[in-house]
Order: sequence, then C-alpha cells, then structure tokens
Amino acid sequence: MKNTTPALQWSASKSVLPSIATGSLTVLSLGLSSTLVPADEDLGCLPDTTVIANRTATPLDKVGSSVSVLDVGALDQQGVRNLDDALKFVPGAISESLGGQRGSSSSLFIRGTKTNAAHLVVDGMRISDSNMTFGGFLGSSNIIGLSRIEVLRGPQGALYGGESIGGVVGIYSQKGEGDFNGKLRVEGGSFDTWNSMLALQGESGDFAYSLSLGHESTDNDLPNNAFEMLSYTLRLDYAVNPCLHIGITLRGADTTFEAPAYGGTYSSPLDDELSYTLATVFADYDVNEIWNTKVTIGIYDQQYHSQSPVYGFNPASTYDTD
Repeated sequence: MKNTTPALQWSASKSVLPSIATGSLTVLSLGLSSTLVPADEDLGCLPDTTVIANRTATPLDKVGSSVSVLDVGALDQQGVRNLDDALKFVPGAISESLGGQRGSSSSLFIRGTKTNAAHLVVDGMRISDSNMTFGGFLGSSNIIGLSRIEVLRGPQGALYGGESIGGVVGIYSQKGEGDFNGKLRVEGGSFDTWNSMLALQGESGDFAYSLSLGHESTDNDLPNNAFEMLSYTLRLDYAVNPCLHIGITLRGADTTFEAPAYGGTYSSPLDDELSYTLATVFADYDVNEIWNTKVTIGIYDQQYHSQSPVYGFNPASTYDTD
C-alpha cells in the first residue's frame, strides 16, 4: 500500500536587518526545515519538484500553490544570461530595469504587487525585507552557477514573512556532478558588449564541487551609460555518510554602472557601485526513510556607493551603504 503520509514541515529563522539609511546592511539567517515524505519516493531524483513552496523538496503535483520552476540549463541554451530576463518567462510576473539599461536597478511585479511585496531567497536564505528590496541585486545578477529558479506567486509567500504577499523568488546554486568537466564561453555584440564565463564542476568520491566565474561589460545605447560586472559562485558538497550531507555556497559580484546625463540639475553621469557577498553553510540529514531535515546558516553583506552631481555643490554629493 502506498504511504500517503502528508508532508509536515517546521521552520525557524532570525534576521538582523539595519535600515539602509544607517549605512549598513548585513543579514544573518538561521533556517531549519523538516519534512515527512512518502517512503517510496526519492525527491532528489524527481525532475518536477519545488523547494520554494514548502521550504522543502516537494513534487509539483502535490503543491497547492502557484509555482513556476525554470531550468537554468534550458534558459542558457535560449541565450538568457541574466536573472532579470529569466523572470520574464514567469506567468503573472513582470521584471523591468529602470530605463531599460543593463545594470540599472530593476523592479519585479508579481500579480500586480510592488517590488517590496516580494522577497528573494538565495540558497535557502532570504536577503530582502521591507527596509531593503532586491532591485539592485536583480538588475545586476546573472544566472551563472545556478541550477534552477523558482517563483512562488500569491499570498502563500507569507511563509517567508508578512511582506511577501506578492510572492517569493528562489534561486539555487548548481551542485557538481559527474567526472570533472568545464565550460568556457565568450560572447560579443553591439555597444561594445562582452560576456564571458568559465564553469568547472565534478565529483570525486563523496566530494562534489562547482565553481563559476563571470565577466560582463557593455556601453549600453546611450553616452556615459556603461556597465561592468565581475561575478563568482562556488558550491562544495560532502557526503559524511549515506544519511548526512554537508556543504557551503558562496556567491558574490562587484558591479559599476553609469547613468546617462539628462541635462538640467543632473548635467553629468551618475556613478553607482554595488558589491555583495552571500555565504551559506548547510547540513542535510535523512533521519529515516520518510523524514529529512535540513539546517542552513548564512550571512549576506551588500555595499553600495553612489555619486550624484547636484546643482550648486562641488564636489558631487555621494551616498554610501555598507
């Protein structure tokens, strides 16, 4: 007889989010999840599963929420290179950069709600709240080193906090698999646009690794409108025994963006610099055949610098957060 035990999950989280106006943004997070699943199903082998809906791997046909799962490999084959463009494939979601330039801050509207009504979860850690949206992260991030992107639409996003009534976006780092292999890509285009990446991954015994490095630059289509980004992702996994798996993830980027001059008060370009680092440590334990629990601890640090020419002031005014 098939075991139809309903899924059971529990979670706890704690975050410290100083207001961006104070000049610092550092997020500390501790997350735990536990689930009971049918004994005759191996969720790790199911291609059509979601993590974002219940905070644990669940088959899509057993989820009552509205969820979209995007395969990053398929997106890459279609020429999609950044997170902003990837989210345009999600029904009920609109992702747009300010002014349309690559590298500018982006907004995400899920089911008509504003950006601050949605949250971003990276490798199980929420990196946004009501004081800090993810517009800068969204506008400058690529999909290098990711395995999948999930979008939970609607009020079920309240599972991640009361400000998530629009929905939640979850992105997950690629786990290394198979023999050592790599991929190198260099692309060029108009407006002096260059996009390159190097990805290495593999397995050796109980150890799995995945490393990706990326560089992107473009002048965009207006004078004084250049964007440049250096990015990296790393994931390491180790199977302590058949029941216990531990690992770390590391993701970061350094970006620079010039907003074009519009005349009048802002008669010269605006210079924005954004850098962020996200690190997580996780442990995944199979208690028995139907019970799995996972603990994730992470820290996110973001630094932002903006130099804005203001009429009547010399030198230009600056705005910093770190």
